[in-house]
Amino acid sequence: KDVIQVLKESAFAHPANNPYPVIISIEMHCSHDFQKRMWEICRDILGDMLLILDPDVDKMGMEALPSPEKLKHKIIIKGKRGMQTKAGEDEEKESLSETSSNDGDSMFGALEKSRSGRKADDAVPATDPNWAMLPYLWAIKFTGFHNPGHAHQMSSFGESRVRKLVDAERTREHFVTYNKKQFSRIYPKGSRVDSSNLNPITSWAVGCQMVALNYQTGDAPMSLNFGKFLENNQFGYVLKSPYLRGTGHRMEPLILRVTVLSCQRLPNNNNSRDIIDPYVKLDLHGVGSDNKQGLYKTRTVLDNGFNPVFNNGRGETFAFEIYDPDSAILRIIAMDEDVGQDDFIGACSVPVSVLRAGYRHVPLLDEYNTAVRQAGILCRFWMDPIEKREEILELNSKKSQKRGSTDWTTPLPSVTSAASAAVGAANSHVSTSNVTPSNATSTASKEPTSKTSTDLTSFKSFFSSSRENTSPTAALNQAGVDS
Repeated sequence: KDVIQVLKESAFAHPANNPYPVIISIEMHCSHDFQKRMWEICRDILGDMLLILDPDVDKMGMEALPSPEKLKHKIIIKGKRGMQTKAGEDEEKESLSETSSNDGDSMFGALEKSRSGRKADDAVPATDPNWAMLPYLWAIKFTGFHNPGHAHQMSSFGESRVRKLVDAERTREHFVTYNKKQFSRIYPKGSRVDSSNLNPITSWAVGCQMVALNYQTGDAPMSLNFGKFLENNQFGYVLKSPYLRGTGHRMEPLILRVTVLSCQRLPNNNNSRDIIDPYVKLDLHGVGSDNKQGLYKTRTVLDNGFNPVFNNGRGETFAFEIYDPDSAILRIIAMDEDVGQDDFIGACSVPVSVLRAGYRHVPLLDEYNTAVRQAGILCRFWMDPIEKREEILELNSKKSQKRGSTDWTTPLPSVTSAASAAVGAANSHVSTSNVTPSNATSTASKEPTSKTSTDLTSFKSFFSSSRENTSPTAALNQAGVDS
């Protein structure tokens, strides 16, 4: 009851100020009487905020979900309507079986074996009819792409299963088609006992709407998730690409060139009195040949965290061939070179599809996506058609020789796959968390003088004005599965 009350008071209030629908996933294990009590709590507290299926839709099914724009200030419940066992939802069983088969974890394998041997009389009593009317999104077991359901029916997939579906070209296209009509939720495999995160781009690239992440873990996937949702002012919904919506083609392949010129006001995060030795890394996260991490970094500038300048002010340039720009995200990372292990200073993730050409100041965020006050990296971005690859290589080579420096440009990497290797256009859908509160960590107390709340205005210079979903209203005035 307390949780539902807090949800009502804070779901659409300051500081989020998000009017778009909130989806609650409820895994039901209660008896018939407690289900009835839960229905009474939701009815009395949430009232008209609850989105309930129309009785006719309940009987005949739904062909298309309404847009988030039409569901402002609504709370949607996702759950099962029928009987389920005490062992939990099918997704939990699948997660355990994935772990035992793919990771060789005998503990999880034994647990799955013991659960599978339970008798049918362990089942919970049939769902209370009142509670059964509350779920707007019905959780059903996925039985294959040959048996599509209605728009309000959704399934959950473990990350290992998603990888298998995406790796096979035939099932990959079926998955894209499935996600044009129905919701899919992706969850981490059971062996992630350290609360590590899966790579969300794999799922976004085939149109999956919800990718559950462990928000208490500050890692690269969380940075990618934060960067993806910046595209729509962090409203929790982002419009899919035209290809994934079935209204257009993939974005054309391109060459992205990034010149790292200088950094400003980089903090010392290791609590020592040493002056930092900064350098900048560029990681491209994508699908297929677009996935490039740990390959590109600048030279280290010694003893200067205030205003380090690269290559005497000319900067160091790096080039990426990108065959699926809709799904690619560029992560720019500032590091401190140290003995043994280099220290993380800050990073920023930006979708390639919304990058603007020109000189840009890249604001830095810490591990938990809190702005590092006044810290940033000055870069210049170019986007050219992939057909100009040889021309760019020749131009860069001449400029490098003229300046007498081999640091001006980094040659394009060899390409081992054609444009068809890209698995699809990416899309960040509904912001989803898989939080374990007991493991949550805060870094606010580490360096209070250099941290501040993230100001979204500092990111606006990145975004292309031609991108069709820069406006929240325009982006969300689409069918629900398209965002």
